[in-house]
Amino acid sequence: MPIQAYLLGKIIQKLTSFGTGSGDTSSTENNTLQWVSYLGLFSGGVWFVNSFFFFSWTLFSELQAKNTRETLFKSMLRHDIEWFEKRKDGVGSLITRIQSYVQPVSPASSMLTSLVSPLSTNVRALNLSAW
Repeated sequence: MPIQAYLLGKIIQKLTSFGTGSGDTSSTENNTLQWVSYLGLFSGGVWFVNSFFFFSWTLFSELQAKNTRETLFKSMLRHDIEWFEKRKDGVGSLITRIQSYVQPVSPASSMLTSLVSPLSTNVRALNLSAW
């Protein structure tokens, strides 16, 4: 991230100027502490945004699973009672089978988070290295 690189660059610049002897201890300490504080605030903001991103993907996947369950339930309500009685294994096994089909929808949707997040991080890192 360019902002993080800028903040780290400022911290390293202050430490380098102290190492070359062009700065005194107290001003270097105060300036470095100031830039480290900015870096900490920025990192906290990034953590908050990433947490919201993860939450939104999880919420989306749970809503997808809920929508799938409701659609299946509504389609089951359209059938007559005779259709349920003709089931070889009974209604209980039908419900279990439907649930086993719907269950993977939520993790599969939230798995996109584990694909999108590293991809965007790598794109930003490449962007930063070219900058």
